[in-house]
Amino acid sequence: MFQKKIWDNLWAEKEFSDWDSSSQNIYDSIIKEAGKLEGKKILEAGSGTGRISLRFAMEGADVTLLDFSEIAIEQSKERFNKRNLKAEFITCDIMNMKDIPDNTYDVVWNAGVLEHFDKNQLCSSITEMKRILKPDGILITINPNAKCLLYRIGKWYMEKTNQWSYGQELPIYTLKEIGEELGLSLLDEYSIGFKESLDFFSFLPESQLVRDAFGNGLHNYPTKKRQKLRDIYWYLSLRQIQLDEIERKIITTTYVKKKKKILY
Repeated sequence: MFQKKIWDNLWAEKEFSDWDSSSQNIYDSIIKEAGKLEGKKILEAGSGTGRISLRFAMEGADVTLLDFSEIAIEQSKERFNKRNLKAEFITCDIMNMKDIPDNTYDVVWNAGVLEHFDKNQLCSSITEMKRILKPDGILITINPNAKCLLYRIGKWYMEKTNQWSYGQELPIYTLKEIGEELGLSLLDEYSIGFKESLDFFSFLPESQLVRDAFGNGLHNYPTKKRQKLRDIYWYLSLRQIQLDEIERKIITTTYVKKKKKILY
């Protein structure tokens, strides 16, 4: 339970804003992939602050927040109570959501969760999230991209200088193979969030100079290269279960036509 102590301490000691650029990035990505959420049953599996689920509830979604930290759940309840919004709150581990029936949710999602697990834990978590999805449900998970150099440098420096407070974190290259092993078909996988990767430079000496150099340098890049450079922090995987081969081909083709895949 070492990881739980780390996160309990983090939620108890650190102040979080109601919204920031990372929240907006995640929100936009989920809306883009899952569509209109009004009336849909949505579970955030590893809900932390709960601020994005709060936004979904404000837009008419039937939301459930689940986290193994009682402190995080209580703080989320306070956020919802201030807005007079209803939600279901569950305190448990996402690797064992036994009290949730099969085929319950239209959308199951999380952000910044799966990178804290080893492979066995990762598989257990995805298996459980798959179980509680409806047959045509969508699983969306957003995690640090292992190929994001800016993030890796910042994380390395924070660990070396004892500034890292998030416990074990294993950034992810891809979830395609693991998803397929567990019976999930990949709809799309790409990266987003250049600004969030720059935030990791704030811990380095003379960090503002580095941030300015990268930020200003973007304006000199051609549009296509700038788009690739911008999308290098959060790594999003979208999966849908129980598709036959024809449906899988149609959905995959549709997503490719809608946008270019950015795979690193």
